[in-house]
Amino acid sequence: MNSDDEAAHRRDTAACDECRVRKVKCHKTKAYPKCSLCLKQNLPCLYTNKGKRVNHTTKLVHDVQQLGNRLGKIEVALERYISFMESSQHSLDGSTSQAGGPIRLTERKTPDHFPGPGHTLLVGDQVSESFLGPSSIPSLCVEAQATCERLASSLHILDAGGEQSLYSDHDTSALRANVAQANECLQHMVQETRTLPEPGDDEVAPTLPPRALLEASIHPYFTYISPILPIYERQSVIAAICGQYGADSPDPVWIIAFNSIVLQTLDAKLVATENIESIGYGGILEDALLYQLRLNVRRCYNNLKTLAHPSFVNAQALLSMALVALKYFHYTIFETVFVQACQVSRSIGLHRRSTKEREVDTEQSNVFWSLFIVDKHAAFIAGKACLLPSYDCSVALPCSSSNDSLAEYFAARIRLAYLQEQVYRTLYSADAAGKEWQRIRHRARKVSQQLDSWATEHEHLLWPDASTGFTQQAVCAMRLRYSLSTCQLLLYRRTEAPKSEVSLQSARTCLALFKEVSNIYESLGVSGFGVFDSIVLYYSLAPFIEMYSLVLESHQHNDTELLAYFVSKSRSIAANTSPESNTHRIWTVASLCTQILHSLQILREKQSVQLTINTPPQMALPSHNVWSNTTSRSHSVSSSSMCLSTGDNETQFWNTYPHAVSVPFDTPMMNVAAASNVNYGTLLDGSNSYIEAFPSGMNSPRPGHFEASFDGLQGAR
Repeated sequence: MNSDDEAAHRRDTAACDECRVRKVKCHKTKAYPKCSLCLKQNLPCLYTNKGKRVNHTTKLVHDVQQLGNRLGKIEVALERYISFMESSQHSLDGSTSQAGGPIRLTERKTPDHFPGPGHTLLVGDQVSESFLGPSSIPSLCVEAQATCERLASSLHILDAGGEQSLYSDHDTSALRANVAQANECLQHMVQETRTLPEPGDDEVAPTLPPRALLEASIHPYFTYISPILPIYERQSVIAAICGQYGADSPDPVWIIAFNSIVLQTLDAKLVATENIESIGYGGILEDALLYQLRLNVRRCYNNLKTLAHPSFVNAQALLSMALVALKYFHYTIFETVFVQACQVSRSIGLHRRSTKEREVDTEQSNVFWSLFIVDKHAAFIAGKACLLPSYDCSVALPCSSSNDSLAEYFAARIRLAYLQEQVYRTLYSADAAGKEWQRIRHRARKVSQQLDSWATEHEHLLWPDASTGFTQQAVCAMRLRYSLSTCQLLLYRRTEAPKSEVSLQSARTCLALFKEVSNIYESLGVSGFGVFDSIVLYYSLAPFIEMYSLVLESHQHNDTELLAYFVSKSRSIAANTSPESNTHRIWTVASLCTQILHSLQILREKQSVQLTINTPPQMALPSHNVWSNTTSRSHSVSSSSMCLSTGDNETQFWNTYPHAVSVPFDTPMMNVAAASNVNYGTLLDGSNSYIEAFPSGMNSPRPGHFEASFDGLQGAR
């Protein structure tokens, strides 16, 4: 080797040694000097003189992060494999079980991405689309319609298979007619185009209700109805009564408030009364008063523009009008008024913490939280996003005080409303569609843990001590358990397999609690729901659909009784409401489903056969006709209509549907009251006492509670 070669070798070796010492790399295209290995293999050298020594701590952190990512991918793949194995096992168990055995779970393959929420329908000329949220009433109608279609298909399959000899035309005609009627009605509900017409004007100004009737309503309203959604304070209303009835031109805001208070109180009394004739008036006077009160409130919708001015009293009036519309009128009317109520509340800053150094206004805080609670319910009812999101709210939560149990329950319901919003955003919002299923399951698991933590924190409210003898506390506790169970059901309906044991058990619990809450109010002689019962009724429709599908496929006598009670109670709640209201729609859906069950029961008794809805699950028909014993209010819902004629397509929205009495539009409220000449205190408080002993043997989901009679509230009065 000559001297030149030796010099080059030493130079390259030194360069490689320097590379090894510095442990650096260069991503530049030109780097000198080159390592001998780079020269030998004709590769670009990564050495640079400008490099820095590697930070071994940073490199270690980077390596650990990469390791964590790889472990995460392995964990996701393992969970997917376990889920697949569990679903396969459920399918195997279902195929080997016999009819009438345990509930069978249908196979459900875990998708890579969370499915889009709701259903998409073509509207009109099929140019525009209508999106139905998965929790909305139209979407629930789609589920009920799908169940009816499966039943109709099974009947056709039996006929095509040559098994007509088991069924006579007379036996199956009623069933086929009920299925066809249900499909037609449900299809109309789903595809209805919701437009808001002008309410029209009969040129009659709204009036104040009779003062004696209003004063008789103050105590039951603020005792049983107001604690659910505290919109007004007792002292403010009493002071306004003295001022408004002595004025020449009453304030429209208080006209709305007074009519709403009386309407809610009288309606709650009638809803809770099992037999209307037990009051002593035969239902005629009550229907006349309810009609005139609804007519007064309806006339106030003509002046919505006057309530758009940012003020606190306008927010109160709009919320009262929205709750009345929620039960009695079309849901679009409720949406219009409620959106305006939320806008007015935000414009006056009810959603923000006050910066002034003064005591927080309890009445304003209660109104905002009432809007907040209703907003979360409305999001599920309509399948739309919340109008008052929690992230844009800085109002301090009400202080929980052991001295004021009603305030403590109200604070617990506010915290539960936060979790309801989390359930909607995680599983029902448009943002959830298209995301990875594992990510959605992780979020849903966190929300479920938060619900469990909420239940643990408020266990003393959910299960109060029965020895306290405080009736209203027991009612609030049962209503709170009902809200929790419905929230859990909404969570399970999107995360569990169809007809899973968890979902069915949750639905069964919801309907059982609905029955117990209704029984308590019947014993008290007044309904604590008032116009808010339409929301409670909606939440019971989801478990009703779940249990309806189960009863069609298996023999569950207790579940059939729960469905029968739901139909009976929804009928009484829907009385005196327009057919376009959600309250009436829910009763219609439930009654159509029970008619199908009744026809199936008759078919089973005559032929003793079983029908198959879908394969492989089989349907065991109920062996007892529980539908013939369904109770209802003694006076039937008349179809006579007294409403403002505003066009062929507009009349239905403002139908007030009086029953058993005709009241002209131009009849002043005072004239109706004067003609009656009754003691309003006796009408609203039949025996001067709303409190009665609880029925013995009342069932409860938790043994050992609510077994004693609660008469503490009577003494407190």
